[in-house]
Amino acid sequence: MTMRRLDLDFHRTASGASRAAWLLLAVALALSADVGWSHWKARQELAELESRLARTHGQPANGMLRVALRPAAPEEMQFARETIARLALPWDRLFAALEFAQSERVALLGVEPDAERGTVIVTGEARDYLSAISYAGTLSNAKGLSRVHLVRHEAKPSDPRRAVLFTISAQWSVAP
Repeated sequence: MTMRRLDLDFHRTASGASRAAWLLLAVALALSADVGWSHWKARQELAELESRLARTHGQPANGMLRVALRPAAPEEMQFARETIARLALPWDRLFAALEFAQSERVALLGVEPDAERGTVIVTGEARDYLSAISYAGTLSNAKGLSRVHLVRHEAKPSDPRRAVLFTISAQWSVAP
């Protein structure tokens, strides 16, 4: 078997590839021009529609329509006041108390604060009864909470480890 000589010419240009490249470039330029034209046309139509709508409603056509403000209803004002009051509560105290009492043996399932009454209900699951009582005791030593009581506890019947579901009620000092 004889080996054939292989000639490599790195400087030669392929003429067939250049025609295809020029054709693709022309198609890309045509598509770009079409997209630009469509965008310009859409902007013109939008400006015309805004102008027509502004004339219909007697507002100046400056590209921005003005919205007529109506007075807020008393219920809306009350809801806004309540929301502001809730946001102004010392939530950091409650969260700090819950973080202070955290335990590896207890998982919190829910925290239900009632700002009007100044109470909080904490529900959770402990590995055992002693862990639930210890959590309630630690929570009673946390700043910001007082009158901490273990309201309810029950062993999970389906759990072979006898985990305990519990509910704790506490007084939450909402005064700043």
